[in-house]
Amino acid sequence: MIPENISRNHVLKALADIDANGIPKRRISAVYDLWYEGKGYSPKYVVSVANQFANAMELPSSAFNGGTETNTFLASRGFQIVTRTQTSPTGNPKKHDVHSSKTHHNSHCAKCKDVVIQSLKHLYGEVISTYNANVSSKLTAYEDSPYYPQLAKIYQGLQQFRGHQVFVKQDNLSPCDIYLPNPGFVLEF
Repeated sequence: MIPENISRNHVLKALADIDANGIPKRRISAVYDLWYEGKGYSPKYVVSVANQFANAMELPSSAFNGGTETNTFLASRGFQIVTRTQTSPTGNPKKHDVHSSKTHHNSHCAKCKDVVIQSLKHLYGEVISTYNANVSSKLTAYEDSPYYPQLAKIYQGLQQFRGHQVFVKQDNLSPCDIYLPNPGFVLEF
């Protein structure tokens, strides 16, 4: 989970630090870039470094998710996130295009996601990416719901399956990849 006290100013300091020190090869993003002043930065690494300025330590990449969680967090602080296959915000082709005939197509393939999104727009009209429905992920939020007994049973089953009691770490569900308001469904890659 990304600490909420990381501000836009902390992110800007991280970008300056990355400009000075570079990005370790193992932390280079394959799918998304934070685009700032004509340069692309690996969003998840930016958040890790920004945490140094906010909380005096680099945030381990295992402590939070890339993709939707990281991109939504950075976008909420006014940063632009682009897929690495898109052109830059100035219209110039980006120097790196991670999609080629040798690319393995999976849930991280930005070009495949773009094709799916365009198809959904053609079929359904409005498509919202990284939609946040503000739905609680805590079982206690549903105690007064008629669904509580079934949810409690599912939760207990997951606790047994995972082998530990606490596995829900966020207060709300993470934003979904795609939401289609009409007919009203969510799509996760």
